[in-house]
Amino acid sequence: LSNPVFGRLQGKRLYKEQKFLVALPVAETYAKKADLAQPLPTRDDGEEMIFQGAIDLLAIDKDGFVRIIDYKYSKKDSKALKADYALQLELYRLAVAKILKLPKEKVHCSIVNICLGFQVDMC
Repeated sequence: LSNPVFGRLQGKRLYKEQKFLVALPVAETYAKKADLAQPLPTRDDGEEMIFQGAIDLLAIDKDGFVRIIDYKYSKKDSKALKADYALQLELYRLAVAKILKLPKEKVHCSIVNICLGFQVDMC
């Protein structure tokens, strides 16, 4: 609880284990996966996919800024966590922005590594 990310939660509405189901544009999801040599082929007609997930901790302030906190129990360093979970948290970010009708720039993501006791700000 001494990680700085938790200090930023004062005065925010907190939702733990927040489940969601949302349709996201295919072109903004897995089609953008960074480690692909070429993007997945998609139709540019607004095709959507259903995305389901559960956010460990969602914090919303009165000005509409949102923080997604994802807990990981891992021996990995911050660089490895970023590489392994960037896509997951970007999808969470897109989902929350769509559900709450916010620009994605108002949604920020962090990973808290509860094994090694550090946090990684993602987006």
